[in-house]
Amino acid sequence: MAERRRFFRFEPAASFADAIIQQVAGLITEHGWEVRGWRVDVKNDAGRIVLPLVYDDGSGQECIAYIQTGFWDPVAREDMEIWITVLRASPRRDAFVTVWGDRDPPPFVLELIEPPRPA
Repeated sequence: MAERRRFFRFEPAASFADAIIQQVAGLITEHGWEVRGWRVDVKNDAGRIVLPLVYDDGSGQECIAYIQTGFWDPVAREDMEIWITVLRASPRRDAFVTVWGDRDPPPFVLELIEPPRPA
């Protein structure tokens, strides 16, 4: 089985969050995958986050799109660290996270989205 991609590059057609989410959803369906949820709330003791898109890529494992437009500055890094902490403390902790962005992510991004290894 081929290695699954963790990063997908796209050029946002708009600057509004809803339009960008719709654009990524379109790209997901172009891959032949099925969008299963839009703006899914996750709440737990670690906090609250919104999963922009939940989809099925045919692998049998739930996939979640993390969308980042703009620079990976310290604020973006902190936002992603919080987002991944809440996700990994939720029932969706084992989801396969993909990053969709208009710039290549720095190495810390791909390290953050790796699922935790069993102890």
